[in-house]
Amino acid sequence: MMRRRNDQAAWVGASLRVLLVGCITWLFGLSPAPQALQQAQQDYALAVQAGSARRAAESLERAAQFQPWRVDLPVEAARYRLQAGDLERLTASLESPEVLAGFGGADWLLLGEQYLAVGELQQAEAAWQQGLRAGGAELELYDRLVSLYLQQGNYPAAVEAMRPTLALQPDEPLRAYRLGLVLSAIQPPAALVYLELAKQEATLAEPAGNLQRVIRSAELQAEPAYTYLQAGTQLARLGEWTLAGEAFRQAVSLRPDYAEAWALLAEARQQVGGDLPQARLDLERALSLKPDSALVNSLFSLYWERQGEIQNMIACLAAAAGSEPQNPAWQAEWGRALALDGNLQAAQERYQEAVRLAPREALYWRLLAEFSVRHAVNVGEIALPAAQQVLALQPGEAAALDLMGEVYLAQGSDLLAEDYFQQAVEAQPEYAPAWMHLGAVYLVRGQGDLAREMLQRASQLAPPGSVVADQVQRLMEHSFP
Repeated sequence: MMRRRNDQAAWVGASLRVLLVGCITWLFGLSPAPQALQQAQQDYALAVQAGSARRAAESLERAAQFQPWRVDLPVEAARYRLQAGDLERLTASLESPEVLAGFGGADWLLLGEQYLAVGELQQAEAAWQQGLRAGGAELELYDRLVSLYLQQGNYPAAVEAMRPTLALQPDEPLRAYRLGLVLSAIQPPAALVYLELAKQEATLAEPAGNLQRVIRSAELQAEPAYTYLQAGTQLARLGEWTLAGEAFRQAVSLRPDYAEAWALLAEARQQVGGDLPQARLDLERALSLKPDSALVNSLFSLYWERQGEIQNMIACLAAAAGSEPQNPAWQAEWGRALALDGNLQAAQERYQEAVRLAPREALYWRLLAEFSVRHAVNVGEIALPAAQQVLALQPGEAAALDLMGEVYLAQGSDLLAEDYFQQAVEAQPEYAPAWMHLGAVYLVRGQGDLAREMLQRASQLAPPGSVVADQVQRLMEHSFP
């Protein structure tokens, strides 16, 4: 009832204003230019029909000249300017108090997006902040601000913009998870409560729980730099390399002599396509601080590999293996580097040393077998017994069965290969490599239709962009152009 009375009062007030303007016009013999007003109204209708936001804005602005009491006209004109992306004229319109008062959150949201599209980041931020003050579209406005702050690396501001979204969507664990991730990079202890909330969602329980455990365990060391290092390492495992880089920056800011943190910061820079010269400087600093660190040397080897500097890669991995001679991982990586350099005999020795150090770990037997098959190095003497060891350690596993098939296929025993590939897909029907290898068997036999069917199945199962997906695509293009 009160709202109806207010509406009636507003209507009466507007009617009185119209009457007053009419009286003044009559008294002074002035013409309200009804013809021009009608033309503006007609032009507006035609512009709306034609979908021309710019013409609609111009028509409303002309109409507003003859109806100054219509505060809604400049507001609507500004909205059409907004739709048209006419930022220059819109900026001038926003100097009007009526327009400022008439714009709601959704209007400011769109304005900010247009500023962002032309690279005006400060204006975008200001528009979205104004939208929050105006009211409306709060969740969308906060999300835009969060995205902008993360893009700028302004993590404290991002956190402050993320917190209100939890109140707006309290039943959305993903928002708590994202906040927990950001806090893990800049304030790891503060992340724990949000990671706990994220665990309410089944798909988030494992990554949130793992990050939680890493932070809690690291805090026991009472060394903040170490906590940042561990949090950053776990963020990297989750694929959050930008946040991981921030955590490593926090670590080196607290401990400038932290060699491992400098090396991991360099890796983070490379993962996000960042400053490669700076990454090298970070690695050189890390190596100068701790030249015997296996981790530092191994990360430097990755840098050299990306640059195509294989000799430097080999030297770094030899140093890593020398620092930790009982670690089979460095032996295997050293072997891989030697193979890249074409030194197959030396590579074979490193792979064999890896399996000597870890005879109960299937991974290193697998790497030895794959090396032998890939480079056709003593397949019968090396790859076959290595693959048999993998199968003995992982009986019935699709990957182990598939590896046996690969070995037999390399030896020209396509019937035995087919049998093992069939066993692999029976053990794990979604295992794409085995379907691909079955396709290869049928290609060798000239059974094109069967080959195509197997390769298509592999293509459907292989994750996009994976090594298997790329191999399948090449096989299809080569065999079925």
